[in-house]
Amino acid sequence: MRPTVLRIPLAHLQASESLPLTRESVFAIARDTCSGTAHQVHIVVTVNHEDDGLPIEIATIELNSIPNGNWYLQYVSHPGQGSGLTTSIAPSMDDFVAYLRMRQLVGLPRALSPLCAQDLDEEGLGPLAMLDLRCGSPVPVVPSKADLHQLVALTGLESIP
Repeated sequence: MRPTVLRIPLAHLQASESLPLTRESVFAIARDTCSGTAHQVHIVVTVNHEDDGLPIEIATIELNSIPNGNWYLQYVSHPGQGSGLTTSIAPSMDDFVAYLRMRQLVGLPRALSPLCAQDLDEEGLGPLAMLDLRCGSPVPVVPSKADLHQLVALTGLESIP
């Protein structure tokens, strides 16, 4: 199934007082815009280029829904790409659990070698993503060391909660 792509101008977000973007606010955007029809939503925030007026993508958030209708974060672009737009979007344990369940459903191994965006930043490698829990990604990326520890702990459990 193809994702629903929502291209939203930054000016629209500012006018609708949707900033700062948070986990809950991007879920609300997906729910309100897609009204239950989409299972995967990509929110792309754009600004118009000064010279030619063409939209430039400055932030991307990918969401997925599970059969019970709950949404979870799948991908969040690095805040440095969009003037901090994604800084307040933090994953929760639910996102990690949904990611591991999806991997299990498609038959991928449980063993992971996740990376921490915070560590990559400190090493000057500057990741493109603050969060990358897309099922097909070879290496998941989480924002902080605490998130990294949570994800690793979940992979060691006999059954995912």
